[in-house]
Amino acid sequence: MFLNKRRVLIWLVITGGIFFIISALGQGICAIPDIKDAIRILSSYWFNRIHMYCWLVNLSMWMTGILVLYGAYGLGQNRKNYSVIAIPAIYSFIMVILILIFTPSDWWHTISIFAGVGLIVVALILIKVGAA
Repeated sequence: MFLNKRRVLIWLVITGGIFFIISALGQGICAIPDIKDAIRILSSYWFNRIHMYCWLVNLSMWMTGILVLYGAYGLGQNRKNYSVIAIPAIYSFIMVILILIFTPSDWWHTISIFAGVGLIVVALILIKVGAA
């Protein structure tokens, strides 16, 4: 079976974006309801404010995944829009570091994000060295 190097790079980026979307989905289904239950004792103002921040972080993870998928589409069209892929990867890497610093017991929440970042970094390195 003949593997096109460019197609492999595109699939690495697509898989990274899918990992970001999986993380956002898990965050919305599991983490946000738990946080919502934990902050019920706060005043309605602080409850709503923290709840809003949770959803904004979740939205940013969705948008990161969608932006990476858009970047993968651009790679398929032979566009050199590497920043559309690199910037979400940098953002997600910073998110992983912050989760590990502030809530180290939640390290397992970072697995899908870190996997997505890793795949994107591998793809960008391969592009840089001229693999495709």
